[in-house]
Amino acid sequence: MSLTPTEQEVRAFVGPNADYYLGAWRRALAGEGGASGFNVAGFFLAGPWLVYRKMYAAMLILLGIVVVQRSLQIRLLADLLDPGRKASPESIVLLSLLPQVLLALVVGLVVGFGGNRWYLARARRAIEKVRSKGLPEEAHLQALSLRGGASLAAALGLAGLIVVAACMGR
Repeated sequence: MSLTPTEQEVRAFVGPNADYYLGAWRRALAGEGGASGFNVAGFFLAGPWLVYRKMYAAMLILLGIVVVQRSLQIRLLADLLDPGRKASPESIVLLSLLPQVLLALVVGLVVGFGGNRWYLARARRAIEKVRSKGLPEEAHLQALSLRGGASLAAALGLAGLIVVAACMGR
């Protein structure tokens, strides 16, 4: 079954910036294709954007990828710093920065291109769940706004944790 949310349901679920998502989801909501568009916030601020839009599972997956990448990078650098290897300072700097830059770019592109589609899937699941309760219209829209919306506090909290972690790593 393809659930088609109403504009009112989308506005209640999305909250701030509903016009952007209605535009990005226009074809998908009309049954003419998938969600489209490149989400600039998802590209530049992948983690904070995911938690801002309450996509916590996607954020945990992203965090897992970062942890695995970081642990592999640390192991590689430890091998490189072995006194018997005589690694050049340039290779150490390159191996300490390049993987992080590449991971940030790949993550940004994946979230930038996929974010609108993931967010629409989340909206459809939430709308379907709230619809199944058979609430009166006002209560229905209120329930959607509670399930959706944005969490600036969560986004700022995550951004703060990222800054603290970056400072501790130096």
